[in-house]
Amino acid sequence: MISPEGLLAIAIGAVPGALVRYYVGLWSDRRFGTLVFGTLSVNLMGAFLMGLLSHVLARWGAPQWLSYGITVGFLGSLTTFSTFTLEVSNLRREGYPRIAWFYWLSTPILGFLCVEAGIGLSHLFEMGLAADAGQ
Repeated sequence: MISPEGLLAIAIGAVPGALVRYYVGLWSDRRFGTLVFGTLSVNLMGAFLMGLLSHVLARWGAPQWLSYGITVGFLGSLTTFSTFTLEVSNLRREGYPRIAWFYWLSTPILGFLCVEAGIGLSHLFEMGLAADAGQ
């Protein structure tokens, strides 16, 4: 169970993480004309920082609340991709290479399919609402 300090640290860390993500996206959109590069740069930066900071915090014996604030709060809000890549790395290092490969390959594929399914379902709702409005 997470301590109240840990929860507070996550909440405090999440705000700057979300703002960095938002402003990097805006900057990228203005610079390159697409948000894709902003998302790519945030994901790569977040993955690098997750690897670096999770290791450094553990080595330095940082308090749990501080680790939660930085990794779950700031980096988790910045990008869940950083958490995903750390989990894949942990699975590989802990001796579960098959699960790591499955997780690594299935997440983007299944994520894409879920997004498409959600869009498809929203179209069905729109058609139902339009049909109801026409009666």
